[in-house]
Amino acid sequence: RAVVNSFDRAYWGLAVNVHYLTVLLNFCLRENRTLVTAKPDHWNYGGRSCRDGWECYFEPLSECTEGDVWQPYTSDIRDDIHFDFRGYLYQIDTSREQTLYFSNVDGPWLKILNDPALKNFVPPAFEHRGLLWWRSQLARFVFRPKKGVLEYTQARADAFGWTPETVGLHVRHGDKAWDVMHQGSYMGGLAPYLQKAQAAPGGTASEGRTLFLSTDDAAVLDEAERSGIKAVWDDEEARFNGTHVFSPIGVSEKRWPGFPGNDPAVDTVAYALDSIKSILLLSRGRGFVGTATSCFSRLVYQLRVASRLSPPDLGDGWTVDSDPRYPASPGWFADP
Repeated sequence: RAVVNSFDRAYWGLAVNVHYLTVLLNFCLRENRTLVTAKPDHWNYGGRSCRDGWECYFEPLSECTEGDVWQPYTSDIRDDIHFDFRGYLYQIDTSREQTLYFSNVDGPWLKILNDPALKNFVPPAFEHRGLLWWRSQLARFVFRPKKGVLEYTQARADAFGWTPETVGLHVRHGDKAWDVMHQGSYMGGLAPYLQKAQAAPGGTASEGRTLFLSTDDAAVLDEAERSGIKAVWDDEEARFNGTHVFSPIGVSEKRWPGFPGNDPAVDTVAYALDSIKSILLLSRGRGFVGTATSCFSRLVYQLRVASRLSPPDLGDGWTVDSDPRYPASPGWFADP
């Protein structure tokens, strides 16, 4: 039994796409299904030249391929055969739903994936470790960049002076503020990030550690230069502040760069590579401070938990904000 996932027209941010896959993988484990990514697939982050969807940047999620669950067109159209949106014919047993097709992170399948019984599912053997620990393991399995992406990340890290001893700060950018006001998200300067980093065990100030700044907002980098803090960042990274935010007409004039391409100022592939690079470096440094209301920051935190660089703690030791909808867990929540 299989689930085939396609990211065609999936317009949310890269970290949301990753969180979605962890939830979908959890569904497959709970329902005893194999997760397969669609191929060909037009993921907006893949740009115009790559047709491998998720596998443009990441390792396959299983040894099975989409070819294992579909067959070419045949004149034998039966009630157990289903067309997908590309005209493929899926071999489906209608009584057992042998193959399910999930498309787009904002599609109807979210009604299934947001079921509390699924969102909070942890295999009995690992229940004692908790939901954060379990979802962190799924994130680590899903988020396995290919060799070329890892080489790009290391080359950029070497170029601007990142080392595993740096303390990473993911400073969320201001143009995102319009769609997360209900979350109590912090959108501001560096001060609370620096305070949180210094308050953490083995804080940055007393040991003179270098900070790694990850942000889409050039103003944050200007603030860092004016303050004279010891920090590094990637000068060659394009900072598409707000352009990657999905914006309903009338709410914002910012455009999504995807499918790809209604914003000619945004290089979708460069954006994907730099986002993956930042997630990897933030997840591997000595320490990390971000925002719990950010899917990007929560993904970094989960990868750090999976690598035992951060404890599986629901508290706010690593975050400068918290979502008021989850008062019992200010440092993490399971929503994509």
